[in-house]
Amino acid sequence: MNMLARAAGYRNLQHLQAAQGAGTRLAAAARPEVVDHALVSRALAQFDETGQLRQWPARRAMQILCLWALWARLPRGTPLDERAFSAHLNGLHRFGDAAILRRDMVALGLISRRIDGRDYLRREIPPPAEARPLIGLLTSRAKP
Repeated sequence: MNMLARAAGYRNLQHLQAAQGAGTRLAAAARPEVVDHALVSRALAQFDETGQLRQWPARRAMQILCLWALWARLPRGTPLDERAFSAHLNGLHRFGDAAILRRDMVALGLISRRIDGRDYLRREIPPPAEARPLIGLLTSRAKP
């Protein structure tokens, strides 16, 4: 058995068993994500009945959560120039400052921008735990 364990890249059979046992314990110890529903509720209040962002929130955690909600409504896989991207963002909020949204989305890595700044593209990354229910609630709110 030691020869088989060494062939698999382990020092001996005990090393193989310890590695397998550690993997099992770590998989069992993984906790489910905890969602702060109060934060989701406060973020939902930042949007009107049509799903537009009413105002730019003062708290950074709320800003990030709202940016995730706006990110979910951006077109997938379609590069947009700055003018088209700003026009799309202007349809998602009511306070008239697409530049702050664009800059923060780039800084958070939600969208990518070419070096010359001509094209913007939504990056496909998994949203955090609080953003998922907010995105779902806003999507259902936007549907007629």
